[in-house]
Amino acid sequence: MPVNDTIKVLIVDDDEDDYYIIHEYIKRIPGSKFVVDWCPVYKDAVAVLSKCAYHIYLVDYLLGGHTGVDFLREARHHGCDDPIILLTGMGNIKVDMEAMRLGAVDYLIKSELSIDTIERSIRYALDRTNAIKTFRACE
Repeated sequence: MPVNDTIKVLIVDDDEDDYYIIHEYIKRIPGSKFVVDWCPVYKDAVAVLSKCAYHIYLVDYLLGGHTGVDFLREARHHGCDDPIILLTGMGNIKVDMEAMRLGAVDYLIKSELSIDTIERSIRYALDRTNAIKTFRACE
C-alpha cells in the first residue's frame, strides 16, 4: 500500500464491538495512513455506495434483515467497483462462493482476523482493483 496516500475505509457492521476490533487492527497497520468510518445501518451504507467516497469497504455478512451479499448486489447496481471485503462470524463455503461470484475481493472470518490478515487483504484488494481499473482504461 502506498505510504503517503490516505486510504479511506468504510466498515459496515451493526456490531459496535466488532467495529472497534477491526478499526484497532487497521490503525495498527504499519506504514499506511487510514481514515476509517463506521456505518452500522445497511440502508445508510447503501446510500454511500453511489458517492464512491471510500477506497475500500469491509462489510459484515449479517446486517439486520440484510446480508453482505445483498450489499454486494447493491454495489454492482450502483456501479460501485471499489473493493469489498466480506466479513463473517462463521465460514460458509456457499456464502463464500456467492460473495466471490458477486465481486467480493475477499471473504474473511472474524475470529481469524489479525493485523497481518487485514493488512494483506486490504493491500491485495486495492492492488487488484487498481490493476483492473488500469486495464479497463487501456482498452
